[in-house]
Amino acid sequence: MPTRLISYLLLFVWACQPAQRENPTSNVEGREITVKYAKGFNIIDYKDYVEVTIYRPYPGATEPLIYRLSRIPTATGAIDIPIDRLVCTSTTHLPALTMLDVATSLVGFPGTDYISDSIQWQRAMSGDLLELGTTSQLDIEQLVALEPDLVMAFSMGSETKQLDKLNELGVEVLYNGDYLEESILGRAEWVKVIGALYDQLDDADSIFNEIEKKYFDLKDKVTNITSPPSVLNGLMYGDAWFMPGGQNWGAQVVQEAGGEYLWAEDSSSGWIEVSFESVIDKAQNADFWIGIAHLESLDALSGADKRYEQFAPFSTGNVFSYGVKRGPGGGITYLELGYARPDIVLADMIKIIHPDLLPDHELYFYGQLK
Repeated sequence: MPTRLISYLLLFVWACQPAQRENPTSNVEGREITVKYAKGFNIIDYKDYVEVTIYRPYPGATEPLIYRLSRIPTATGAIDIPIDRLVCTSTTHLPALTMLDVATSLVGFPGTDYISDSIQWQRAMSGDLLELGTTSQLDIEQLVALEPDLVMAFSMGSETKQLDKLNELGVEVLYNGDYLEESILGRAEWVKVIGALYDQLDDADSIFNEIEKKYFDLKDKVTNITSPPSVLNGLMYGDAWFMPGGQNWGAQVVQEAGGEYLWAEDSSSGWIEVSFESVIDKAQNADFWIGIAHLESLDALSGADKRYEQFAPFSTGNVFSYGVKRGPGGGITYLELGYARPDIVLADMIKIIHPDLLPDHELYFYGQLK
């Protein structure tokens, strides 16, 4: 994606029926869209418009952002839907466009080399999808010239100044905070926000429900595992080993797949920094080492740090990377599609840890380092 994110399920709960909520300004009842796992948004569907609330649009945001998506053209202070021309700034936004069959509405993107989707890549090569620089340095002039209906933006906080500039120029900006979700299903549920932009709320709900069903059908396959294999994750960056905290979704999906994440007792939902000495002491004899980022071979792993050879999975060959499958320009498929398809991520994880449980599944995102 244009800005690399270091990111790798909440327990299943049955959702209640959609609630009815009254808009205090219009006294019109709205249908509250069911949100099962995501904590970052809320959607209420009224007759003539949809209200989308983004609770945490970017790190450091002090209040939620509320967007009014109008089905009546030219409604004051609203975004007309369905939108027809979109600019977005993260590859994680792209799979939902394909799933909703609106991929060709994307007219601009910063960092097209990072796109792994073959259709969008070809559109970029043919000029139908315009290159807009980088997420942190958008080509504002070209973006405005595209006359998009909306810019769906990813921001770590530092990009807000240039995005405010777009607003000043009359370009609507909607912040997508999917990457701030703590649950893998929560991230995937943001398809409902994108569905709202295209007035396809029911379609988006059906898409997510199917992904959710596949996920839990897979999870059921490991319910009888009594001795889960141990799993190490992460790599050294500088002087510290970076890995998912015990409550991070990257750790949770390992356990959902019938593995024992060795830092499961950690209470952090983000990423933690651990010394090499602590990691070698606790995980030297781990059964699997999963999540080797961009590295694609054991030689590359050893070349990055000779000390990696001390870990048992290096000798047994049980080292797996999500950087193996890439798009035409080198973009990592997992970093684009993985967050939208947690069912495939879980299937891969089960195939790695308990291959006999999914004999017909071929690894999609992950690959074994040779």
